[in-house]
Amino acid sequence: MTEFDGKSRQHKAYITISCSGPEAPTTPRLGVFGTRHSRAGANLRFTTADCDWFYAHLIETNYDTGITEKHYRLVNPTREQLYTAISAAGEFLSEHLNTSEWDGGQITFIYAGHGCPGSGSWVFKDGEISATELVKMVAGAVEPNRRRCRIDLISDSCFAGAFFADLLSYSCGQMSDRLFLCDVFGAALSDEEAWEYETHGHGVFTYAFKAMFEPLMLGQPSLPRHKSTRIRDTDRLHSGGASWLTDDEQHAFEYTNGHLEVLGAGYVRFDNHEALTSEGIRKAMADALEAMPNVEVPIV
Repeated sequence: MTEFDGKSRQHKAYITISCSGPEAPTTPRLGVFGTRHSRAGANLRFTTADCDWFYAHLIETNYDTGITEKHYRLVNPTREQLYTAISAAGEFLSEHLNTSEWDGGQITFIYAGHGCPGSGSWVFKDGEISATELVKMVAGAVEPNRRRCRIDLISDSCFAGAFFADLLSYSCGQMSDRLFLCDVFGAALSDEEAWEYETHGHGVFTYAFKAMFEPLMLGQPSLPRHKSTRIRDTDRLHSGGASWLTDDEQHAFEYTNGHLEVLGAGYVRFDNHEALTSEGIRKAMADALEAMPNVEVPIV
């Protein structure tokens, strides 16, 4: 198997980060499912619930578990606290460098909070963390060795697509010998805010993702239903309905092994990662949004 086949790693570190929004609660938006607020004024209770649910979901037995795993939990942290957690994760992975099962290790980030307009940079209480800075932090913490470290990301935040575009282009263009960005799930495209519902106590993306699994856990789905045909039905079925729940204002995306899909819309395959630019990735995502479901969009 090659590194680019999505194989789960044997030694894993999880870093979960929940942050409050930098602004006061925003003007509520009324929709068919109730009152929602932008994550610019994210409620820490909701973002913490998002991170806790995703982490619990990932370590369930139906997912591949590693030989060793470690979890670093950050609630409304400073930039320095994130750096400390990443350094600790790098030290944890380095303990297994000389073992027979060493495969490069893996760090999975789960972030819920606000992302800055334009860049999607994560907003902490004492500043921002850009995608480029995050890549540099991880590369500096992981000891150089014969295998690349796999990086996964789940982000329930505003402008998550912009953060992803910078993350993919920089990691592939500058750190391809050190890091391997494998799986990414994002709440919103490059120019979209992410929303949260008061009544559900979660971000819309997390709630929609969670709702996909509730028929398995509860015997029935809790995701509300309505008869609108304006929102793509495939999004409702495939992603749990992030766009459906926001009247088509927020669109989730998924990236796996070079395959980028706007859920409920088109997809793009990135074959030449080293030639990728952030602007090109953002345009590809925007073009995929306009395409019909399961239709490949060429990279222009």
